[in-house]
Amino acid sequence: ATIISITGITWSKALQISSDAFDLVDLITQEKNAKENNQVNLPGSISLIKGLKKKGFILGIITNDNKAGLNNYLFKNDLNNCFKHCFSSEDLPPKPNPKAIENLCKVLNVKSSQCALISDSDLDLLMAKESKIKIILGYTGGWSIPPKLYEHDHLIHRWNEITYQ
Repeated sequence: ATIISITGITWSKALQISSDAFDLVDLITQEKNAKENNQVNLPGSISLIKGLKKKGFILGIITNDNKAGLNNYLFKNDLNNCFKHCFSSEDLPPKPNPKAIENLCKVLNVKSSQCALISDSDLDLLMAKESKIKIILGYTGGWSIPPKLYEHDHLIHRWNEITYQ
């Protein structure tokens, strides 16, 4: 309100404008959080993650979501204990920098040549290729118009296409 009143607007009007602005930001934030909390899991994704974990695979995440959004998603889907480590947009360097994979592999205590990466983004797939990831899977099933992916070893359209031993 102080900044607004400097422009010559009366104090009461400045208070009203600033209050309206904060109310609008609160409304936008609530709508955004409601959308984020209503994320839909694609068929087979949760069972794949839990199945890989049960078989002893070491799982990690690199995402452009922030820590709060990622933790909310993991908690909401009972996946907290499935991933050994998760890198968010707050970890540096963020993806698609190949150093992000290098850093995650260090934390997971694995070599990139022992890993697989799944993504629906060609930038992520290229990052995996530059990091010498052994298996690079392009995923197209999450979109009404599938993305065009070129940097993959294999292309999958549904989570149940992935088999493991």
